[in-house]
Amino acid sequence: MSEELDPNMEALFKEAQSREDVFRFRQVLREVASEVEAREETPVVSIARQTNWKWLALAASVALLLTAGIALFGEDPNAEKLAMVYAEGTTTMTRGEGGAESTAHELLFDKARSAILNGDALEALTALEVSQPEAKCDKVRKQWLMGLAYLLGKRVTEAEREFQVVANSGCQDKESAKKLVKEL
Repeated sequence: MSEELDPNMEALFKEAQSREDVFRFRQVLREVASEVEAREETPVVSIARQTNWKWLALAASVALLLTAGIALFGEDPNAEKLAMVYAEGTTTMTRGEGGAESTAHELLFDKARSAILNGDALEALTALEVSQPEAKCDKVRKQWLMGLAYLLGKRVTEAEREFQVVANSGCQDKESAKKLVKEL
C-alpha cells in the first residue's frame, strides 16, 4: 500500500533537508560548548573593564596613603628656623635662686639654648630633662625651651602643647609663645 504524503509535509521535509547545514552547525556549536565547559575554564571577561577598576582602586589607595602620610608625618620646613629665631631672643636667667652666680638651672638652660641654636634637639631635651626648677616662672622657662627643642625636632604637636602652657602663664615668655603659636 503506497500512501501519498501530504503536500505540506513533503514541502516541510524538503525545507528541512535544505537546512541540514544549519542543524549540523548547531550540533558542532553545542559540542564545542560542552568541551569548553568540561575543561572548567574561567569565563572570558573583558580585560579592559577589569583593569580600569584595578587602576582606579590602586590610584585611590595611593592618594589616600599620600594624604594620610602628609597629614601625619608632614614636615614643617619653617619649624627649625622658627625654633632658632626664638631661641636667639631667649635669655636663660632664672628667678628662683637669686644671687650673682649662675645657678645650675641657668647653666642647663644655657646648654639647652646653645644646643637649639646648633640644631641639636636631642641634646637640648636631655639638658632640660635633668633640670628641676622650683620657681613657677623657671618651670615655664623650661617648658618654653622644651617647646623650642620639640619644634627643632619637628615634633610640632608636642611643641604647641608646651607653648600653650607658656602662653597662658604670667611669665615673661608668654607673648613670644602666643606669637609662635599663631605662626604654627
